[in-house]
Parts: sequence; C-alpha cells; structure tokens
Amino acid sequence: MTKIALIRVMGLVVLATLLGACQRARQHRRGTSMEEYFTGRSIELESAAATASRIVVGKLVNAGQPDAGAPGQTYYDNANAEIVRWLYGAPREPERPKTVSFAYTVQKLPAAATEQSPAVGQTYILFLTERAGGTMRAAKILPAEEKHLRAVERALRR
Repeated sequence: MTKIALIRVMGLVVLATLLGACQRARQHRRGTSMEEYFTGRSIELESAAATASRIVVGKLVNAGQPDAGAPGQTYYDNANAEIVRWLYGAPREPERPKTVSFAYTVQKLPAAATEQSPAVGQTYILFLTERAGGTMRAAKILPAEEKHLRAVERALRR
C-alpha cells in the first residue's frame, strides 16, 4: 500500500508519496530503458509538420544560451545547427542557408513531461516556425532516426 502525505510548504499544499516511487520514471522502476524526449514532446508530429514553416535535419553546433523561461521551463536562444537535409520549406538554391539559428524551450517540470536538452554534435529533425523579425523557433525536436524521418515524410504527404 502506498502512503500519501499532505505537506504544507510555503503556503502551498503538496501531496507526496512516502515510498519514493515518484522519484524515478516508471520505465526505470520496471528496469527498461527510458526513451528520451525533446522539445515539443506534447505536440503531435502531424500538427508540428502542418504548422512548421521549415523542417530540416540538422547537426547541432551550438545548444544556445539558456535563460529562465516560465516556471519549470528553460528557454534557449541563439542555438545553431548545420543543415544536413531540407525536408520542407527550403528556399531557392542560391538563397538556401547552410546553417540555421533558432530558439527552443525545454520543459523540466512536471516530471511526467520532462524534456531533454539536445546535445551538441547530434543530428535532429527541427520543426521550425518563423517569429517576428525573421528569427526561427523550434517547436518540436526529434532525433534524426530513420523511424522519425519516415513519420515526418508520411505527415508531409497528407
């Protein structure tokens, strides 16, 4: 039986389990590996593809400058990726950039919605939207694995 305690912290009421079961992700408790989630994990791939102005496969060169976002989030600005492949929204050849600068947000709380920060040197699928002033924001980031590339291509055909 799980014991639950009601704790008052700085005027807030918090429920907490006393057995420590909520300290680790469920997958780890069962002994299986936990899939990493990145920016936009709560956004369906089809929705991200439909709203993106550009979708690229890019190797992360610079993870950007972290800044406090909303509570439970970290905002990164001035991240850079070397474009490996254009999946959608490529400009005409002479104007096609070799790199892209973008911002993104990483969710840290609640634990059930935690996202990982992308790692420099790794290749990702970036679903980019254009912000005011022409700067780009990654609404969703996925590892550039074959299963994700196929899913993006299927979404773009719809």
